[in-house]
Amino acid sequence: MPKIIKNVEQKILDSANELFQSNGYDEVDMKEISKNAGIAVGTLYNYYPNKKQLFLRVLDLNWEKTFTSLDEIMNMTLSPKDKLRKLLEKLYFDMSEREVIIQEFFEANPSEAKRRVPNGKKNCRRDKIRENIISKVEGLIIQIKEKHSYQIAKDVEKRVAGTLVMSVFAMVVEYPEENEKNLNYINYIIDLVCR
Repeated sequence: MPKIIKNVEQKILDSANELFQSNGYDEVDMKEISKNAGIAVGTLYNYYPNKKQLFLRVLDLNWEKTFTSLDEIMNMTLSPKDKLRKLLEKLYFDMSEREVIIQEFFEANPSEAKRRVPNGKKNCRRDKIRENIISKVEGLIIQIKEKHSYQIAKDVEKRVAGTLVMSVFAMVVEYPEENEKNLNYINYIIDLVCR
């Protein structure tokens, strides 16, 4: 009689998330994921035909959690500037928790990032995630500008938002052990932009 394993897909996802996070994409193989999940390799392939598809699913789930938290912050009754601070802080800590996965996703070398996208297509998933985050930050910057009559030049809000988001990513990657300094720096940038 075949062994029935409950929550197989969740076990796969938990195992893959753990291994991708600790070892990075290139150092993990499907055999290792199946062993860590306590399932047969064939069972793993029944759920995910290759490592790339599994990695992208793990990435999507991680970002879904982040976006849920960011949406909760957007709905808080705080000033736009305080929302912006909280949103960037949450983004910072979520990226810090998943630094290896995030770094794989925001690969600096475009040919490397392209290699991880199915069928070699443009990385629409990454672009969509970036756009989602940047649009939230941009909306807050516009609210701050309108509320306080700040002199942010017209049509640069999106660039300012992109700069803030990429600064968060840079702080996570470049200074992973300096949370307090990183957050102070991000708040400094917010104060410069919104004065």
